[in-house]
Amino acid sequence: MPTTSQRTLLFTSQLTLEGAPRRSLWRRWFAVAVLGLSAIDQMFFIPAYPFWSLIIIAADIVALYALCAYGSRANLEAA
Repeated sequence: MPTTSQRTLLFTSQLTLEGAPRRSLWRRWFAVAVLGLSAIDQMFFIPAYPFWSLIIIAADIVALYALCAYGSRANLEAA
């Protein structure tokens, strides 16, 4: 049975992988919101699972950067 952190990681990575290639802005921003909330949520798990929480926070930040840096309308229209 996966833990809450593992389910969150699977859900956010699925959102990131589905929202980015399809050029859908609402999917990108929904993924940005969920990833932001996931990073904040993982801060509550640091006392219980410090190493795992920091890995998830780092993965969320990398995914947020990727979605925000390459998610503008100009980049989408140029592709």
